[in-house]
Amino acid sequence: MPTAPTSPAPTAPLAVRRVEPEVMDDPGLDPAAHRAALTGLRRLNAVSGTTASLARALQPILSAVPAVRTPRVLDVACGGGDGAVALAQRLSILLRRTVEVDGCDLSPVAVAAANQLALEAGLDAEFREADALAGPLPAPSLPDPGGERYDAAVSSLFLHHLEDDDAPRVLRNMAAAANAVVISDLRRTRLGLAMAHVACRALSRSPVVHYDGPQSVRAAFTIEEFRRVADAAGLSGYEIRTVWPQRFLFVWQQPADGAAT
Repeated sequence: MPTAPTSPAPTAPLAVRRVEPEVMDDPGLDPAAHRAALTGLRRLNAVSGTTASLARALQPILSAVPAVRTPRVLDVACGGGDGAVALAQRLSILLRRTVEVDGCDLSPVAVAAANQLALEAGLDAEFREADALAGPLPAPSLPDPGGERYDAAVSSLFLHHLEDDDAPRVLRNMAAAANAVVISDLRRTRLGLAMAHVACRALSRSPVVHYDGPQSVRAAFTIEEFRRVADAAGLSGYEIRTVWPQRFLFVWQQPADGAAT
């Protein structure tokens, strides 16, 4: 297994993004270490309340889906699937109808873990390998009156992994795959970095998580920086708001004329 570098100090400068390879991004990472890291991330995601904030943003979007069909969501860079499974369960309660949340990820280890988790949860969900940067993203696999697009594409804690020039491409791919895009990601703040150091050590024993968590904050966008990403992707009419803990929520919906602007 690759040895995790020393984690950045909580007081390290944050004036500019510092995008560096994270240990979980290494295709040579030992599968057992990868699974242990996914378990740690599952705990962090549960404490962060990310599922709740994503569900609240998706509720009005999916409420508009006709009752004759099932609302469909694609979780991009889904990791081990815990977020997708939790989101499907919460949305089904909020909307009082079944909501299908599929997922895609570049890692075969993550995709296998996600499919197993969905199976154990008794959910009808499909997780597939896909490169969100290269695109195109997967389409719903079953015929549906809603066509070949998802009602929404969501992503949590993924965009900060990308260089400034690559992030707009992922946004465009998500907008091409769905009628709405909802993104939850970190904000680059000193408080966020300090919280990452504490939370990653309190909720996980994985050295991968101990390094990757704080490094993710150093690579994160500020809200103003992410506005420039969305503008470069050709999207307009979006909303960005701050949510706890030190995150932002980006929401965009396809215009009525179908243009991605």
